[in-house]
Amino acid sequence: MLKDRAAEHRQFYWRLVFAAAALGTAWLSLVPVTVLPDVSVWDKLSHALTYATLMLLLLPSMAMPRTSVAGSWLMLYGVVIEFAQAASGFRTGDWRDALANLCGILVAGLLWRVFSALRSKTLRVDTGN
Repeated sequence: MLKDRAAEHRQFYWRLVFAAAALGTAWLSLVPVTVLPDVSVWDKLSHALTYATLMLLLLPSMAMPRTSVAGSWLMLYGVVIEFAQAASGFRTGDWRDALANLCGILVAGLLWRVFSALRSKTLRVDTGN
């Protein structure tokens, strides 16, 4: 079975971008709050947007993107970070942050599925299938 080298390269670069974003998210999640800008009004929105972005970076890095698998791993990642914050002594873990993370993951997963369906429909029309 021949492998598509270009697709493998794209997946590799998406994995690098996702890993950088995930590490950045972990760092921002675990540094003392005094280091971060005050964004308390937008805290939950920033959680949702961060995890939506992570989801949209993770999916194209997968050989066979599955929103349920990617979403489950990201949710686990977010919960682990919330526990790490609670254990840090200078941050607090919050179930509402985990819920905001989940909302971002779900919205991004839904967008991915909608655009994937539209793209495949467009491809079928363009190829005459």
